[in-house]
Parts: sequence; structure tokens; C-alpha cells
Amino acid sequence: MVNDRHRNDFWHQIPGLKFPGKRSYQVTVALVFGLIGFGVNFLDIEFLKTGDFKISILLGVFFPLLIALAWGWRYGLLCALAGGCQTMWWLWYEGGWGILYSVPVFTLWIVWHGWWADRRSGSSPWYMTSFAVEIPFRIMSELGFMMLFPWLVSLNPPPWDPLLVQDHVSPTWLYTVGIKQTVTAYLFLMVAYVIFSLGPVRRFFGLSSRRAQADTMVIYITAMLFGLVLWVLDILTDYFFSPIEGQTFWGLAVHGASPKELFFRSFYVTAALLVGVLMDRVNRSRVKLQERLDHQNRSLAAIRNVNQLIVGEKDPDRLLKEACRLLVETRSFYNAWIALTVDGRPKRPFYHAGFNGGFTPMAEFLLAGDIPACAKAVHASGNIQVKENPSEYCKGCPLSALYAGRAGLCVRLNHADRNFGWLSLSCPIEFAQISQEHDLIKEVAGDIAFALWAIENENHRKTVESQYAGVLAASVDAVMAFDLNGRITVFNPSA
Repeated sequence: MVNDRHRNDFWHQIPGLKFPGKRSYQVTVALVFGLIGFGVNFLDIEFLKTGDFKISILLGVFFPLLIALAWGWRYGLLCALAGGCQTMWWLWYEGGWGILYSVPVFTLWIVWHGWWADRRSGSSPWYMTSFAVEIPFRIMSELGFMMLFPWLVSLNPPPWDPLLVQDHVSPTWLYTVGIKQTVTAYLFLMVAYVIFSLGPVRRFFGLSSRRAQADTMVIYITAMLFGLVLWVLDILTDYFFSPIEGQTFWGLAVHGASPKELFFRSFYVTAALLVGVLMDRVNRSRVKLQERLDHQNRSLAAIRNVNQLIVGEKDPDRLLKEACRLLVETRSFYNAWIALTVDGRPKRPFYHAGFNGGFTPMAEFLLAGDIPACAKAVHASGNIQVKENPSEYCKGCPLSALYAGRAGLCVRLNHADRNFGWLSLSCPIEFAQISQEHDLIKEVAGDIAFALWAIENENHRKTVESQYAGVLAASVDAVMAFDLNGRITVFNPSA
């Protein structure tokens, strides 16, 4: 549903925004929503009523559901206990012992969806969506309702209502309640999905913006208007083609409609909303694909620029400093930094770009001889290391605070069994696990390592030549030196 593992990062992304306490704000909103839900539930919208039992739609339960989907099960439970799922103790007391099952199950429903909301992220699979996780809960809760509720009712009368004689319920009533609960649950989830797609709502709950936020607003407003147009057309059809004497248009629209007409009119709006949900998902998938292509194009441009740099630059300091700048320049990565090592220890200088002066803590960390966990892991495994949201999972890293809502990637600089150090990059989380992205990063790291190796060998060759230049020039004998591949590397004039 919300699919926002990094929901809490929003509070730190608005410069100058000072809250007395994020947790205090969340607790306050959860309590207020619980009290609102408590009051709204007393509206007690009756879906069906028999001689002894009634079936109601409780709109107030929607408020703790919103809290659970936005902030997780703890705040959802607080909202439910504050009143959002407690009104039924007063509304359904005439059901006798049956309320011992029919009331707590609403709180369990809130906790269930909040628990899954805590575990979802933007890249979670479809079976972790709220619509999918509703299925196992609904099956178990309805099975419990079919078996436990009739048994509890059979224990009537309860002490608080000794005159209650109803001690059984019909299978038809149970099936009707089960269908109503399933339909209502999915309707609530769908409406919550729509609400959490709206920019103002996401800002209120401190959630990061979704892709194509402006398009989402237009899609849902259009869908709602289309559903309302169908509603009005249905009313106009009855008003002009099936007129009832003395019935006004507004009377027919508000309180003069039959249950069948209300069902179909509600279906029009629901269907239009469902179409809006599908269109929104398609649109966001399109935007996501376009963003991925744009990111890969920028990454390719950065690697091309680095390769062009390698061809002409023979100074290792300028090479590494400029490589970091080029990787950030195309906006494919938020920042980039390179650390070289000698005997496994970092050596200065350290090369970086995109930190706006924030690299000093890491420089001090490296100068002390410490190595970040990601660099240790990349040297131990040889594979690229990906850390989603290091601000949450890499507490000991000096740069973790700069990676809020981002992913960190680390790859070693290795060529010809020579380890030069490592390259670290930061990119959007949604692109961090793409295999093509990893291939591009390993390619540029390999190119940089090769360039360092080539520069080192060239400098070594020049050093040897300068050391033995006088001896070789004075020798009357032919002198030649070969590398391991049989290529002549040094020779004198007599050769």
C-alpha cells in the first residue's frame, strides 16, 4: 500500500523545518484519529438488519487503518485502542458473548496491516501489497467468525443482558456478514491507496513523494468526477424516464432511491475509482521505466567521460579527482569518493565530489586507520556491495547522515591481482539493485584501476631508465631488457 520503508527520512529533508518531536507528532495524530474514529463509528451505518442481529458498516475503522499503513503497527494499535476499533463494544452489546470475537478482530486487522507496512519498501514484490496480505487474514478471520462466533452466541444470555434469548445465528446471516466484511475491507484498502497517492496527504503523514505525483492527482480527480457523472446520469434517467409523482430530483438523489439504485450508483463511483487506481499504477510504472532509462543514460555518459579522461590523463591525482567529479557531473550519482590503500591501510589524499564540504568526518576516520564496513566487505568478497539507506543500517559510518533516502555502493579498484583501494558511490535506492547498474560501476572501477596500474608501470619504467641511463649509454655492449611477454622495454644505443 504505502510501500515506503524510508518514510521517516522525510522529516529530515526539509531545511528549516523544526518539529517539537516526530514521535510526539505521530502519537498525537494517532490519538486524535482514534478519537475521531470512535465518534464516526457511532453513525452506525446499517447494511442489513434482521429481527435479532444487524450488519453495520463502521467508517471509523478507516482512521486507524490510515495510521497503520502510514506509520506501522505500533501507531495503528495506539489509534485502534484510542477508540477507532472500540466503539463496537457499545454498538453490539446486544449480540451477547459474540462480541468477544467480533470486536477484537478489528484491532487485529489493523495490527496485521501495520506489521506488513513496516516491512514494505518501494521495491517490495506484489505479494507484500496490502491487497495481497489481506487474503490470508481475511480467510483466517472469516473461518474464525464461522466457527467461534456461533459458539459464543450459543452461550447467551450474558451477565450484562440476562434478557437476551438469541442463542444462535443462521448460516445465511454468517455468509452475508463475511461477504460484507470482505467487500468493506477491500473498499477501505482501495480508498486508502487513493488517499496515500495524494501529495497533501503524504506531506501530512511525512511520507516521501511518489513518482508522477501531479499526474496522480489529475487521474484520481478525473476518475471521481467520471463516477459522479455516471451517478448523476443514473438519477436523471430515473427522474425523466421513470418519474414518481411528487418526487424531486434531490429527493431522488439523496433519500428517495431504492437499495438497488443506491447499490448501482455506488458501484459506478467504485468502478471509476478502481479504473483510476489501475491507470495510476500504469502511469507510475511508465514514469519509473523512463526514470530508469534516464539514469542509465546518465551513468553511461559518466563512464564515457571517465574513459576519455583515462586516455589523456597521466597524473594519478588529477585522474582520480577528475573521475569523481565526472561521475557526479551527469547527476547519475549523488556523490563519489575514492580511497587508495598501502598495505591495506588508507593513504591520503582522498578523492571525492558531491559532498559540499561534508567529507571531512570520513577523511578523519580514514586517517585514523579505520576502514568502513562496506570497504571491508568488498575486499573480503570481491563483489560490489550495496547498502540501502545507510543512514539507518550503517550507524558507525561518518557519512551515514548524508545518505538519507539513498543507497551506497562500494566496489574495489583491482587490476592484475593488484588492489589499489575502493570506489564508493551514492545513487537513488530504486536503482541500487539493478544488475546493469552494477556492471557499469564495475566497468568504470576496472578502467580506473587499469589506468592506475598503467601509470604506475610507466613511472617505474621511467625511473629505471633514468637510473641506468648513464651506464647503458657508456656500454659498448648491446643491452636489452624484456618484460614477461617478451616485449623490449629498455635498450641502449649499441643494441
